[in-house]
Amino acid sequence: MEEMEHAQTKLSRVARWAENENMECCEKDARQVSENETAIVTRCILETKSQASEMTVKQVICLVDCLAKKYDVVDADGYLDTEKAALLIKAKDHWGQLFANKDDVIKRCVTFANSFSKERGTVVFEEKKCNMAPAVITNCIRAMVEINCPEDRKVPGAQCDKLRRKLSQVVDALNI
Repeated sequence: MEEMEHAQTKLSRVARWAENENMECCEKDARQVSENETAIVTRCILETKSQASEMTVKQVICLVDCLAKKYDVVDADGYLDTEKAALLIKAKDHWGQLFANKDDVIKRCVTFANSFSKERGTVVFEEKKCNMAPAVITNCIRAMVEINCPEDRKVPGAQCDKLRRKLSQVVDALNI
């Protein structure tokens, strides 16, 4: 009941699925990555490389911040630009679906990500100062996609049901 209520009040149902007819929610992203995307990611990995053998949360935040800068979706202060972020998200809609109200979802996630980042300040990783807004929006969009997945695209099972329930609770608690 809570999920149904959440879907009706927070977002409309997913309007249609794009070309990727076999895409399902609660599964790993298996999209193809272009050579250009690979080059950008590689550059950011090298720029945020650490002496530590395992990646830390701070390092991931700096990696995603680097990607946002390379894709030119942030302003001079490192916060997300709504229009630029929307264009990139729509162009890279690798979850394979189009929300009927995608612009609203993106705007809400950008607003939340920028506000969240401003409240907490920059993340410092090995003398680099990084804005967490790009990492936050990535998680916000992913949560919105997952909790509003059409019934026929949901991977069945307790683990995915629990994930959607938890994401819905987080979205509600954070008032996204």
